[in-house]
Amino acid sequence: MAWNDVGMNAGGADFMKFEAGRASKIHILGEAEGAPNEPKSFFQYYNQDVQRGCVVPRGHKDSTIKVRAQHAFLIWSYDDQAIKVWAVGNRVATVLKGVMEAYEGSFSTVDLIVKKSGQGLDTTYTVTPKPTEFDAAAIEGMELPDLETLFAEASLEDLENLKNGIVPTRTEEPATDDTGAGATDDTTSTDDGSGDEGGGTATQTKAPAKAPAKAPAKPVAQDPRITLVKAITAKFAASAKYKTPLARTNAIKAIARGKTALTQLSLPELQKLNAQAK
Repeated sequence: MAWNDVGMNAGGADFMKFEAGRASKIHILGEAEGAPNEPKSFFQYYNQDVQRGCVVPRGHKDSTIKVRAQHAFLIWSYDDQAIKVWAVGNRVATVLKGVMEAYEGSFSTVDLIVKKSGQGLDTTYTVTPKPTEFDAAAIEGMELPDLETLFAEASLEDLENLKNGIVPTRTEEPATDDTGAGATDDTTSTDDGSGDEGGGTATQTKAPAKAPAKAPAKPVAQDPRITLVKAITAKFAASAKYKTPLARTNAIKAIARGKTALTQLSLPELQKLNAQAK
């Protein structure tokens, strides 16, 4: 997935964060700097309750979740004097694509002045191209983040866990995009993964010899916190009182100051919240 995927609907590194009301100057890195010439495009599922997201496996269908298209770039931040990862949604990516096409298919001669306005679902970005002041010597010797590794697809098990409010070992931090971190304004993914598997003739193989039967594994006691996280998540989903992410976050904050996600709560805190949630 790359530039041709900008506009599609969705059924380690230091991320670029823009401050509302303040213009920031960036330069999108490309092939001349050893960066990919195309954005890394993927579908992301984001769980508002635990403030984490993951990359949905290509071609996976799940009508119970909403996912969004994301497009990630490597950029140079003039403000921070550092290489950053900028992940955007379809709206901003469409604007960037227009800028690139206006400058002969490359960002090499332009910098971008990016200004963020609003917040959450009302976030908008203004992107203005300017003649570049970027000097490749600024990043000499720096290691570029690997977007393929950073945005690797989650396993189906990790995706299922995240749906249930259990944060997998490896999840993505909220990415800054045109809909606000964690927004899910796109529709269910229509990415069917067609064309990934090449055609070919069928071949017959011998069935492998049966391995000796293993003794059944001993059951592992489940962490009671996991059970409570699932129960509270279900209550949040079914209750009009906790319909919005803000209402759910406030409920968590009321139990434990400074905590905003269910997985941050201790067992007693989860028990108290579970008793109060209706």
